[in-house]
Amino acid sequence: MTFNLLTMIMWACVASTGATIVYIAYLNLDEITRWFLERESLIVDQDDIAFTVQEKQSSGHYRIIQGIFNTKNHQIVEARTIKYDLIDREIANAHSDAELVIYQ
Repeated sequence: MTFNLLTMIMWACVASTGATIVYIAYLNLDEITRWFLERESLIVDQDDIAFTVQEKQSSGHYRIIQGIFNTKNHQIVEARTIKYDLIDREIANAHSDAELVIYQ
């Protein structure tokens, strides 16, 4: 299921034209959590999930795609791409086994 969900999210991100790109020198879990809490009103039903995807770019650097995805209609509700220099241990550990992390 994770692979299928990851594939759907990645395709939805590619199709989404309004994603914001931000740069955060040191990305930590507090920043990830704050962004989700500020968008709580967008999670309107059980089909909406909060996620991050860590993606390795061709340059060798990583980026995080953070967003809210509707699993029923396969659309991104809102998302942003985060470019960073350093990442905290909690986020690194969460993504060490999987590109996709679901937050509850």
